Amino acid sequence: MADGDAATGRATVLVAAVLGLLAISEADYGAANGGPAEVPFVAALSTLPMPYVLPETRPWWLRHRYLLLAAQAALTYLPFAAFGNSWPAGPSGWLAGLILLTLPPAASSLVFTALAVVEEAVRAGFGLPAAPAPSAALWILVAFTIDALVCSGWPG
Repeated sequence: MADGDAATGRATVLVAAVLGLLAISEADYGAANGGPAEVPFVAALSTLPMPYVLPETRPWWLRHRYLLLAAQAALTYLPFAAFGNSWPAGPSGWLAGLILLTLPPAASSLVFTALAVVEEAVRAGFGLPAAPAPSAALWILVAFTIDALVCSGWPG
């Protein structure tokens, strides 16, 4: 095995492990705040990006990016209707991270910013968490951005 192949293999395992740990953390947060019904939604959100993580299936993901991004968007925003403000703040960032990875830079930056605004608006519409509003709004933006950056830091 060439050094590059070994490095790619290690990076892929590391990224898959980070995504798995992030999914467990988000699912635990959702289950603690909104009940166990949130766990399958978090699992679905973390499963759809996995083909992008794996070098063997990344070309397939990129060929079907718009369909997969639409599915990720549906999985991102439908839980708000079911769970309201108990839905974890981070998983919305996974969609933004995939946007940063799969769209051209200018478009991805614009869509990322729009998604951050949508995230704040949706959260405000469902009622911000119990913290004072400015702190809660900032926390939501931080969680959204951290998850997006974790996702967009995947090896490309």
